[in-house]
Amino acid sequence: MRLPPAVRLAGLALLASLAPTGTALATPQRLTIDAAASRVDFRVRYLGLFSLGGHFSHVTGVVIFDPAHWETLEVVIQIPVDTLETRPEFYRNEVFGPRFFDGGRYPTIGFRAAGAERTGPSAGEAGGTLTLHGRTGPVRLRARITAATGEFDIDGETRLARSAFGLGATLPFASDEVTVTLHIRAVPATLP
Repeated sequence: MRLPPAVRLAGLALLASLAPTGTALATPQRLTIDAAASRVDFRVRYLGLFSLGGHFSHVTGVVIFDPAHWETLEVVIQIPVDTLETRPEFYRNEVFGPRFFDGGRYPTIGFRAAGAERTGPSAGEAGGTLTLHGRTGPVRLRARITAATGEFDIDGETRLARSAFGLGATLPFASDEVTVTLHIRAVPATLP
């Protein structure tokens, strides 16, 4: 039985209205971390009077992200310990050495996150695991994600107890709590 044109058009319009929008059909983007534009900083209170800190550069890894579905976020980051720069600079050897980061034995710090909860237009929280000094433990990262021309900037912050990762021997007068901030630029992955 052939339907009249008006009924066929109404049926097509109904099907079109029920079809998912382009946003819902979007697939997560696979991005690589721009090592030259990314860094991880840390600071710890010392004697309750001032902060000691430093940063790592040459951060590498992968980000999988769909801006419409933050729950699909996946992040894998590798941080080379030998890129450590400290403030003040004179204690770099002590912090890099065997009594703290032990960079010769544990040359990489790793972070993994799977899924994020959106808490604002460009803000969210992601749970993940941090592998540091041969130990792996949970961390919660508050982050802001901004996008421009296919690139994403992720600015995040977390606090962790250095003793949970075996970093308690050095800096006896320093707070156990360490504040970690990161700036990650993720760019579209290029095929080899």
